[in-house]
Amino acid sequence: MREALLSGVFTFNSFYFLDCLINCKSVACLTRDKIKSNFVSFFRGDKMGNTSMDELIVKINNMEKKAKNLFPVMRKISIDMKNQTMKNFRQEKDPEGKPWKKNRRGGKTLTKTSRLKHSIRPAHGDNYAMVGTNVKYARIHQYGGKIKAKNGKYLKFQYAKGKWASRKSVIIPKRTFMGISRKMGDRYEVSIGEYTIKLK
Repeated sequence: MREALLSGVFTFNSFYFLDCLINCKSVACLTRDKIKSNFVSFFRGDKMGNTSMDELIVKINNMEKKAKNLFPVMRKISIDMKNQTMKNFRQEKDPEGKPWKKNRRGGKTLTKTSRLKHSIRPAHGDNYAMVGTNVKYARIHQYGGKIKAKNGKYLKFQYAKGKWASRKSVIIPKRTFMGISRKMGDRYEVSIGEYTIKLK
């Protein structure tokens, strides 16, 4: 996965907001080559056709204007990001297709109450698309880690049907449910590039 596009956790309206973000700044360098190659093609053989220099300048100016407002394409990307996240929950796999570690109680992993799954929301703007959740325990499942009981008490958890256990600490396996896979990143770069260089 493209770790650079997966942000950490930050406080948002007193909630933890775990988000998966694709930002125009992050993909600009990747998209620029696609944009450049598109305009270079005008100068190759018959591909330039009857396009004059003035017309080409107008097209470039239009491209620059569209690049400043990617709202329409970012909206589509954010929706796709949510759909991909829902797919991860259904298939119990991370964005790259690696299966999650099964839970001990049996049944579907990360969907005992479906609260986490149903909390996923898309968001977008002129230069970004994202999905996120305000569920506080999202981070520990996304990245994995150790949970310790407070004040010397014990954590109680179910490890099989009808069976419970108490521990002072519990290791939560990493089960990445949000993220941008290589295929997703490539697809989004193409979408942004095509939107930007669309000449109509």
